Amino acid sequence: MLYPVDIIYIRRMKKDSTLQIREVSELNCRALAAASKTVGCLKFAHHVQAYFLRGGDYKVPTIFKVFQVHDGKDITTRRVEAIQEGKLAFLLVASFLKEADGLEHQEAVMPTVPSPDMLLSIEDVMEKSSLEYHLSSDENKKKRLDPFPIDIRVCNPDILTRLSKPPPRLSYWFKSREKISDDPTLHRCVVGYASDLIFIQVSTNPHQRGDYVIRTL
Repeated sequence: MLYPVDIIYIRRMKKDSTLQIREVSELNCRALAAASKTVGCLKFAHHVQAYFLRGGDYKVPTIFKVFQVHDGKDITTRRVEAIQEGKLAFLLVASFLKEADGLEHQEAVMPTVPSPDMLLSIEDVMEKSSLEYHLSSDENKKKRLDPFPIDIRVCNPDILTRLSKPPPRLSYWFKSREKISDDPTLHRCVVGYASDLIFIQVSTNPHQRGDYVIRTL
């Protein structure tokens, strides 16, 4: 939970987590939520850039420091620093814009993929392939199949098994496991969380090596 400390500080109390990959995604989500709390209710995030400077540690509390970079009539900009044990672990820059009618176009074509009801959940895929996400203790290994808060159905589950070298493409369905309100800010935060759970693996698909360290921007 986020607690306002003063006008620009919001502190997240530490919470048990079973997978470090979830902590990374959570930093992205909560930093955007912290920035949104300092912006008027008529503006919504429309552009976000995030930088992971250190691996997140789920064992310690996180302080989100929000900088009011710009407050314009139409556009507002915020910079968020996520600090753990006095060190900068994560940086996010987000701009907020009033909703308005504008130009729209869509060139992408929906690919032909199975419906989500025909696919295994990511937990089932992980169990089937005995996949482990950088687990470092027996306790974490016992918890590795705890459900993700996002229901993810991967259309090509072989990319998670590391049994092949698939192309750098990924198709998957996802939705929140819990019913959420119609608050557009909350929906943006959920998408921010979900987008970093497994998407980074797309770039590593053709390699399938274990001797590199992944850093996301």
